[in-house]
Amino acid sequence: MIGDGRLQLTELTPGVQTWLAQLSANLRAVNDAHPGRLTGTSGAALNTLDVVALQTDGKFYKADSNGASPLFNAFGICLTTTTGADEVVIVVARGQITSTGHGLSLASLLYLSETAGSVTTTPPATPRIIGMVLDANTLWIDCPRSWAAT
Repeated sequence: MIGDGRLQLTELTPGVQTWLAQLSANLRAVNDAHPGRLTGTSGAALNTLDVVALQTDGKFYKADSNGASPLFNAFGICLTTTTGADEVVIVVARGQITSTGHGLSLASLLYLSETAGSVTTTPPATPRIIGMVLDANTLWIDCPRSWAAT
């Protein structure tokens, strides 16, 4: 075990299945030690599992890899559905989320898509990695690392 008392991680060993299981356990430990969920306000209608960006009005909108700034800076994944603006949303900026039967390939990187609010495993023209597929029902999200300087 590797850690500082607050966070205990397992050293990864060779073998894809073993490695993925250990990585998943380590990411759960990181998630528990440093939760990345917050509550905010929608700026438009949003669906559960939409990738969202925080706009200058302080509200969340669907993020878009080829959209104008700051829409291309994914802030997190929306865990709530809204019908319009000014509704409460829960957003995960960093951590594990459940997406049952997502159909994405195991261990694939997740990119912010050029389709507003969506993810893709194919790098778009301006790739922004926002996470990784852990298993058939679980995604690891780490959106703040995807931000661009421009």
